[in-house]
Amino acid sequence: MYANPESESPPVLVSIIAALLGIILGAVIGACAGFFAGSVIADATDMSCFEGACGYFALFIGLAGLVVGAIAGGLFAVWRVNRRKRKPAA
Repeated sequence: MYANPESESPPVLVSIIAALLGIILGAVIGACAGFFAGSVIADATDMSCFEGACGYFALFIGLAGLVVGAIAGGLFAVWRVNRRKRKPAA
């Protein structure tokens, strides 16, 4: 990009669509990984399931994974779209 200032960046709409898809896909992957990690941690630590404590713990970890995954997915998607080889400006 800096070596060739005449190169053209992708349209803003492409970046917006990539960000939305990255956020959605990242959130789904992060939530699934978080729910799985939360349930494994709850089982490994012999957490009490009295009144659903182990379930609430897994839910909390899953929601944290959802947020982290959505942010990381959106950033990665925008970075990936803007990183691709650019077409020369006409």
